[in-house]
Amino acid sequence: MLCQVDATMNIIFYSPENNSRCWLDDISASLPGADVWLWTPDCAGRQADYAVLWAPPPALFASQHQLNLNSSVSPKQSSRE
Repeated sequence: MLCQVDATMNIIFYSPENNSRCWLDDISASLPGADVWLWTPDCAGRQADYAVLWAPPPALFASQHQLNLNSSVSPKQSSRE
């Protein structure tokens, strides 16, 4: 399902995994009016409104001053004996 974006949404993506291109492509396709990019320390000054993150480094949050932190999803941790 595609969402219509009236104003440009600035969205950063970060994951320590090597699957960033697939995620970036899918997010961009789902939100055609959004500006979506991979967060790296080199682009830390670029500000985002929203973020799609998996295990982000502390520097990411330190560099972002306008993130809309309305919701988050974290995996349920299981204990194995």
